[in-house]
Amino acid sequence: MGVAYAVEKKRQSRNQIRTPAKGAAVRLFVGSHMARCRFEAQEQGRWRLSPPITVGSTAAVLSGHAVKGEVNAPNGVILFRSRVESISPADGGIILAPPEFSMFRDRRIEPRRAYIAAAKLENQDAKIVDISPSGIRLRSRARVRLGDRVRIDLPGSEEPVFGWVLDNENDQVRVRFEEPFGAVNELPLKEAP
Repeated sequence: MGVAYAVEKKRQSRNQIRTPAKGAAVRLFVGSHMARCRFEAQEQGRWRLSPPITVGSTAAVLSGHAVKGEVNAPNGVILFRSRVESISPADGGIILAPPEFSMFRDRRIEPRRAYIAAAKLENQDAKIVDISPSGIRLRSRARVRLGDRVRIDLPGSEEPVFGWVLDNENDQVRVRFEEPFGAVNELPLKEAP
């Protein structure tokens, strides 16, 4: 009986629909098209998304289409499957039927450690949020965009580290290093509480 209970609880948690944070970036896949938008709200199980941000993608999202998507979430992504219920005539916002499936996936290659330390991102002030040998998350107002190659100066490191911007939202920039940075544990950083 104990094993059956555990299997049923795992099945229920896997099928539990997760709600994204307001303003979270959404990649919506409709057939071979992809539209970028933002999560705005959940009402009666339905998800309201902003009009597509990606230029030229509006025609790809039509009422009745089956969609798959991913939404940025802390430490990973929420994957989901739904159907477009309607497109708002007022502003072009997308209303999705209650998702029939959603799950959380951790996209990190390696565990990150939280630190409190100052750094530089493209010669602009930044604060380290967390770091691993494969990447870093910084709090910064540096004007960097998705896909930009950036320079990061870390405390205690004589050489700069270079990487690619994966995400830049709410003054938090996620960067994947070009080369694994094995000296993470040697940096003079204070672990966050």
